[in-house]
Amino acid sequence: MIFGVIKSDDKVFTGDKLRIDASQSFLTPALSFAVVSHEVSVDGGATWHDISAKKYIDWIFSTSGTKTISLRISTTQPASQKRSFISEAACSP
Repeated sequence: MIFGVIKSDDKVFTGDKLRIDASQSFLTPALSFAVVSHEVSVDGGATWHDISAKKYIDWIFSTSGTKTISLRISTTQPASQKRSFISEAACSP
């Protein structure tokens, strides 16, 4: 199984840098040798950013409102699998 963990601040101000951290996501031991990719979307899944190397991304929202942060984890074993996880952050003016 794939377990996605998204860590970020619950509330930030417009223009502040926000760290979106997926480094504590993990696979069950049976998938420990799988090729894994981590991707994050901050715009409802229209654009995905590959964070496989560092497992985090620093982001600045330019508008206020509730933002949906999505994490997509893909693996090649036992067969190609994808799991998506969603978190929300409030961005105030």
